[in-house]
Amino acid sequence: MQSPGLYNVEAGVIVSAVCNGRQAGVGQKLAPNNAIINDGLIDMVALHSFPKEALGTVVAELMDPESNGTCVKHYRVPWVEWSSEEVMPINLDDEPIAEKKVRFRRCQENSSWSCQVSAQCSQLRKCH
Repeated sequence: MQSPGLYNVEAGVIVSAVCNGRQAGVGQKLAPNNAIINDGLIDMVALHSFPKEALGTVVAELMDPESNGTCVKHYRVPWVEWSSEEVMPINLDDEPIAEKKVRFRRCQENSSWSCQVSAQCSQLRKCH
């Protein structure tokens, strides 16, 4: 896992969620409470490789989205890239893909897509 000047993790990541907001699907909370759709950053949660003796720690860290523990890590970056010698199975918005290298980045504010959300949406940074 690699990101701009912030992280270069050689250790195994078992599973990860790349988020542009706090929730996925029907309200499943994946990212910490400070994940905002329009803050210019990707929020990522990664479960790193761990010994079986650490299972209790892993469960506790997964149950606390605010924690940045030893096995479950939270990152806030403009982009993130994974590469592997083996093909990685990836689920991208419920679409399966398989790649040896994948990069996620935030969209620029003036990108070609738009969406409508309520001004009261708790996942938006408030503009003054």
